[in-house]
Formats: sequence, structure tokens, C-alpha cells
Amino acid sequence: MFLKTLVSVFSFFVVSAPALGSDSLEIKKVIARYVQGAAKQDAAEVGSAFHSDYRVVVKAPEKVMVLSREAYLSLLKEKKIGGNARTHTVSNIRVQEGMATAEVEIEEEKSRFFDNLSLIKAESGWKLMHNLTQMKAK
Repeated sequence: MFLKTLVSVFSFFVVSAPALGSDSLEIKKVIARYVQGAAKQDAAEVGSAFHSDYRVVVKAPEKVMVLSREAYLSLLKEKKIGGNARTHTVSNIRVQEGMATAEVEIEEEKSRFFDNLSLIKAESGWKLMHNLTQMKAK
């Protein structure tokens, strides 16, 4: 009985591990689309990474702003945000039953963003659902 239980537990982890790795890779690709699209002010590319109910809460030095998906993409289209070369680092991806969180540090020439992302696995793949970000001037 003990051996059968041990084999079942081992089999679960062996079968589940590649799925988690695959999810993490897909999540990183979605995050890259969002970051690189914003750098290029490409609202279509960024929009493809967002869930239809996406929103962002930005804690800037002077105020807090809450933007819907539509408002964020409109600011990109109007060239009011984005347009700067960026690098980013993804850390602490956690995946659980079709939901995920990730921490992302985005660095531009004059600003640094600390994003706390929530993602959901939709029929079309992983999508950004919510971003709580802190913006700091360098």
C-alpha cells in the first residue's frame, strides 16, 4: 500500500512539473508582449496581452491612478505613455488552477516600475487581468 501511494505521488509530480514550466514560459511571453508593446506604443500588441476586464492601479509619487483597459490603450494610442526603451525582469511567478501572479521590474531611462501582475488562463491563453504598479523616478 505504501509503495502504491508513493508511486502515485511521484507520478503526480512528474506529470505536473512540465505543465507548470509551460505555464511559466507562456506567462513570460505575455508579460514581454505587454512590456515591449508599451515601449513601442503599440496598443494592438499590448491589448493582445490584456483580458477584456483588465485594469491597472498606478501608485505614482504624487497620486494614485486607476485605469481601465480602454483608458490605458487610449493613452498608448495618443502617445501619452510608453515610447521609451525598456528592460524588464520577471520574478516570483506563482501558478494555481488557471490563475497566476508575477512580479515584474521594468526599467526605463528616467523611471522604474514595480508591477504586481495577476493573470488568468482564458480560452485563448494567459491574459493580464490586473496590475498594481508603483512608479518611481530615477
